Amino acid sequence: MKKQVFKRISILCVVLVIMLFSACDKNDSTGDSSSVDELNSEQTQSTNSIEAEDNSSKKSDIDSLIDSLEVYGDKEPYEKLYSMSTDCDNIPNLTETWNRTNVHSSLSGEIVISDVDSSGFKFTADECYYSHSGWMEGEAKFVTDKCAVAKYEDSIDNDEEYIVFIFENQQMTVLATAFSGNLGFGMNVSMDGEYTQDNPLYTNANILNETFSEKEISALKASIPEDYYNDFFLFSTTSGVVNDTKSNNGDRTIEAFVPTMGGYGYVLTITNEKDYTITFENETSFHFSL
Repeated sequence: MKKQVFKRISILCVVLVIMLFSACDKNDSTGDSSSVDELNSEQTQSTNSIEAEDNSSKKSDIDSLIDSLEVYGDKEPYEKLYSMSTDCDNIPNLTETWNRTNVHSSLSGEIVISDVDSSGFKFTADECYYSHSGWMEGEAKFVTDKCAVAKYEDSIDNDEEYIVFIFENQQMTVLATAFSGNLGFGMNVSMDGEYTQDNPLYTNANILNETFSEKEISALKASIPEDYYNDFFLFSTTSGVVNDTKSNNGDRTIEAFVPTMGGYGYVLTITNEKDYTITFENETSFHFSL
């Protein structure tokens, strides 16, 4: 009887010991798993933090480079931007015809953007400087969702030129390291400036009425031949450069000329606020009074 009791007690002790070790192993295993999860979480947070810092630093560098850009200025920031090109996902709607705005109408320009994807886009540029013009095509690479850079191989100087496109508030700003023949354009033709997808605004849009009264325009029409009025007076005024000066005695001198186009222009003198003499570039003069 005593042997059986002792045997049962021994078996119970063995069972208790086994249960105790099993519980310890389970706790140890749980602790190890929890530690691994915590370590992985810390590593992930650290990696994300480093990536965020890198992205923030890169954005700061790009913003700084963009701020340093000057038209026809130092090429180095343009080159650095070009080297930082990358795919972008949040690109605005750029596929459109963009018109140069806030310039004289004889400095008009048109840039057409096409084939836009995450890496960049293709473009053509049709630009004017009075009677001179220029056309080019190229490909631009995105640096950010709102900035792209194109490289142009200059055949004249065997050099590389750069063009930057910046998109903001429904407007495109274009900056370039060169103009004229260095971009394959005619003399003095450029592509830098502000562009809009809407109708462009021209600084000389109302120059005729800003310079002359309705009474003066009517008198000019009646006093000079029609071909002189249309071809030389009207064209030179609306498409050329107009300088209006007033002397100390109140007399006015209005001079108009069209850069790049010899023979188009005139000098109109107004004395005593009533006597008008207009002389065209071929030295033909007409006089009338109001």
